[in-house]
Order: sequence, then structure tokens, then C-alpha cells
Amino acid sequence: FDLQATSVAPIVANLIEQANSEAPSARSQIALTSVSATWLLGITVLLAVLLTAIIALLFNQSITRNVAKLTAAAVQLERGNLNVQAEVDSADELGQLANTFNTMAGKIDTLIADLESQAARAHLRLVEAIESMSEGLTLYDAEDRLILTNSKYRQMRAGIADLIKPGITFEQLLRAGLDRKQYPEAAGREEAWLAERLAQHRNPQGMFVQQLDDGRWLQINEYKTASGGTIAIRADIPERKQAEEALRQSEEKFSNLFRQSSDGIFIYDAAGTILDVNQRVLTLFGYSRE
Repeated sequence: FDLQATSVAPIVANLIEQANSEAPSARSQIALTSVSATWLLGITVLLAVLLTAIIALLFNQSITRNVAKLTAAAVQLERGNLNVQAEVDSADELGQLANTFNTMAGKIDTLIADLESQAARAHLRLVEAIESMSEGLTLYDAEDRLILTNSKYRQMRAGIADLIKPGITFEQLLRAGLDRKQYPEAAGREEAWLAERLAQHRNPQGMFVQQLDDGRWLQINEYKTASGGTIAIRADIPERKQAEEALRQSEEKFSNLFRQSSDGIFIYDAAGTILDVNQRVLTLFGYSRE
């Protein structure tokens, strides 16, 4: 055992001496390795942070672009472009919002198209209705501009038919008719007649008749609308006016006969009371009308 110890001791001593001589080198290597690892870890963390920042920046830019697309689409929709679509290719909340917006825009487009179709059909029915009338019809807005009329009215007013277009005012049509001598009753007092007719038009008081230059008579009814406009319906009344004219002429003939007859004429009522006598009766009996 002593022999073994004696032979082993130099080996152990040598190992210890080697260990002591290698320890500083190992510690230096460990320190160098530690510094390298620390730098590597720092660089790794820095790269991770940088990569995270780049990803966040790209993500934010993507969000900004999508928000800008949604905003632009909303502006286009507000301006009346009902076919607009928000082109957002994303599965996040913004993508869902864009899909909802596109669905809503499509529904609005369909609704507007349906309303326009209904309005077109209603307008067509209105035009067909007024065109089937035997009377002339005109509709003026609150500013007295012509909105709507029918072909019958243009036939009645053939002398100014070239001017009867939407947008022309009632006064402009009246003045054109005066310039073309279409209103016999206005002869010699055109401006006074114009003022009276405008007042009558702006404050309708019921039916009245009007003679045109071709001898025809129109029965006119004007009404105010709830929005402040004016609607007028004109009917040709030749038979009535002819009857009235015949009656007037008959009354005039009778009046002349009554006044100028060489015979005395008495007019009685149903009870036998004298209503009137002609001049011959007064002369015969020596009376006067006083």
C-alpha cells in the first residue's frame, strides 16, 4: 500500500499542478464565452425587438390602408356612387366591417333601383292619365314655373305652343300671348289686363271663362297645391258660349223691338203686375218714366 501511495502521489501532484496551471486559462475561456454569449443574447434580443417593430409597423400600415379604403368607399357612397365596394382583404374586424359595408351598399343600391323603378312607373301612369284627359292641364311650381302639361293644352294654345316647355313661367306665357294678340279682351289695356290676370292666377277664386283670338272660349279652373304651386284645368266650351251668344243676341233683338215698336207694349209678371212698358205706351198715355 505504501508503495502504491508512493507511486501514485507524483501522478496526483502532477494532475493538481496541471489543473492549477489550466484553471486560469479555463476561467479566461469561461469569461470569454460568457461575454460572447451575453453579446449574442443581446444581439438576439435586439433583432427580436427590431423584428417585432417591423411586424408592428407593417401591421399598422395594413390597418391604416384598410381604414383609408373604408373611408374612401364611404365618401363615394355619400356622393351617390351606389356601386362602390370597400376592397379590404382581411379576416380581422376591419375585414368583417368591410364585408358589412359592402352588403349594406348593395342593399341600398337595390333599394334605390326599386324606388326609381316605382317612380318611373308612377310617372308613366300620371302622364298616361293626363294625356287621356279631354281638358287641358298645366301644373306650375311655387315659383310659377311650368312643371307639367298635356298635349290637349298645347292644342288649345297652338299660338304659343312653341314656348310651352318645362321651366317657362306663367307670366312669360301670358306676355307671349299678349305679343301675339291672343287675348281680345286685353286690347288697348294690355298691362292692366296682365296685372289682373296674374293676381287672379296667384289667388284663384273659382271658375272663369276666357276668350281667345280664334273665337273659342275656355272655361278655366285654377287651384293652389299644398306646396304652393298652381294647377289649372281648361275646357273648351264652344256650345255653351254659342248658346250664351245666341241668348244675348235674342235679348238684344227683343230690347230693340220693345224700345222701337210703334205699338204700346206692356210686360206683366205671373200675377198680372205691370213690370215694364215701352216708350210708345208712355207717349200714348202722357206718362214719363220718372
